[in-house]
Amino acid sequence: MTRRIGNSFGYNRNESDDDYTSFETLFLDFIDAVSKNGNLLLNAGPRGEDAQIPDKQLSRLSKFGEWLNQNGDAVYGTRPWTQAEAITETGEAIRFTKKDKKLYLMLLGNHSGSKIKVKQVSIDGEACLLADGSQVKLEREGDDMVLTFARQLDDLFVPVVLIDGV
Repeated sequence: MTRRIGNSFGYNRNESDDDYTSFETLFLDFIDAVSKNGNLLLNAGPRGEDAQIPDKQLSRLSKFGEWLNQNGDAVYGTRPWTQAEAITETGEAIRFTKKDKKLYLMLLGNHSGSKIKVKQVSIDGEACLLADGSQVKLEREGDDMVLTFARQLDDLFVPVVLIDGV
């Protein structure tokens, strides 16, 4: 998939804030592509006069880097799992990737509290939150799986759960 940050492939001095795609939209496209064995080619256009990436574009790229520093294992060297996506009981999206015997669940949307029920997915293994290693308890509830976190998820952008032994 190829995306541009603004409306132009390249720098356009006439673009305003409204012309730039939000970081959240760009990032969700990225996670969706990765979970389906794809890539995201993200175009950033440097200014002609000094060959620098404009701050509005650079801030979006920096946020990608911050997330990848903590959660890059869920992206680099992974493959799609047997299913690319699922939803929670509240309708929030989840994307999956896999590497060796490790399964990664990328929790999209707004998650608050410390419990999430994943519909139509039931997995066994040892689980933790990838960003900080805190334990995540897995419980089966019929055809669904309940994730219970050791901490609240309110402040995390696209938290990733690592399930080992899948």
